[in-house]
Amino acid sequence: MAKIRQMSQELENLPDYEALNIRRKIFKTMEKELDKSDNKCDLIKSPIAEIIIEAIKNRDDKNIWRMVEYVIMPNHIHLFFQCGSKNLGWAIRDFKRWTASRINMECPDYSGEPFWQREWFDHWSRSSDFDEKFKRYIRNNPVKAGLVKDYKDWRFGSWNQKYQTE
Repeated sequence: MAKIRQMSQELENLPDYEALNIRRKIFKTMEKELDKSDNKCDLIKSPIAEIIIEAIKNRDDKNIWRMVEYVIMPNHIHLFFQCGSKNLGWAIRDFKRWTASRINMECPDYSGEPFWQREWFDHWSRSSDFDEKFKRYIRNNPVKAGLVKDYKDWRFGSWNQKYQTE
């Protein structure tokens, strides 16, 4: 993670086109680290996964976002949504704040310590082709991490939850 922090600090003084390439490298590096990490792999444990799914559904119901696809991995999540009544930064901060508060209340092991990392990475989709690419990427995350052979077997994705997006 020190490598990622160093790369992130380098972004501050770069032109946008150069910063975008470094952001992509950071994202790929972070994904590889997350997939092989054993640290805090509790997101799929009960009641944490249920709290996250409840938060996703709640924000969809309140038109904060329209969820397209999501996956909860053991130590990170991917959300693909269209912003509704709030902007992206507000929606992510609210989601993190609400879920962390609930998890801290219901899971004594987390009480008093930060639950989510401050950073988050966004990608924009501007076409139906990119939408499909992002959906495939999210669905294949558990496969790429070696957790299942077929994404449909991973029960912590929008495709396998009681709450289904269209």
